[in-house]
Amino acid sequence: MYRNSINITCPLLNLQIVLLLGYLLVS
Repeated sequence: MYRNSINITCPLLNLQIVLLLGYLLVS
C-alpha cells in the first residue's frame, strides 16, 4: 500500500513541478 501511494505521488509531484516551470517560462 505504501509503495503504491509513493508511485502515485511522485508523478503528480513531477507534474506540478513541470506545470510550475512552464508557468514561470510563459510569464
